[in-house]
Amino acid sequence: KRAEILRDRWKLNEVVRGTTSEFEAFLRLRQWVREQWEDGWNMGGIDFCPPWDAMVILELAGQELALGMCTHYATVMSHCSAALGLIARTQIMRSHCINEVWSSQHGKWVAMDVGGDSDDETKFTYHFERDGVPLSALEAHRAWVKQDYSDVKIVPQPPLATGDRYEVANRLRLFERFMISL
Repeated sequence: KRAEILRDRWKLNEVVRGTTSEFEAFLRLRQWVREQWEDGWNMGGIDFCPPWDAMVILELAGQELALGMCTHYATVMSHCSAALGLIARTQIMRSHCINEVWSSQHGKWVAMDVGGDSDDETKFTYHFERDGVPLSALEAHRAWVKQDYSDVKIVPQPPLATGDRYEVANRLRLFERFMISL
């Protein structure tokens, strides 16, 4: 019932309408989630850090009443994915929180960062790819541990306005350790 309310209230079917693949739906949803905050990382009008509940988070974000940070972005991505019948999970990283989505197209989990950009002007979301294939969190972790990432790219290419915040090595460092939040 809550998934139905979430899907209808925030018009999630419209967010992914016209996508031609499951992976494209994830990409569209990922950007939509990030755009729900006009002043992420601000404690908001009621100085509140919301619980991990997408409906509560989205309601407060739309009114600029509460904090929005990486854990909230990732929670909303996971819950909205589930409401659309897509599979996603939240992962806690080294001082960060991301998502992994199940890609049937690629036959594996794919790490996606919805809330890595605290700049509300760029609202940049991304994933890593090697040879055009998206990386899972475990693959990103292994690339960091082995220092084998010369051919890893951030996709899409970061906007110029983000400066050097999105150098591959800097972002992969977050994958030094991670856990799946069940």
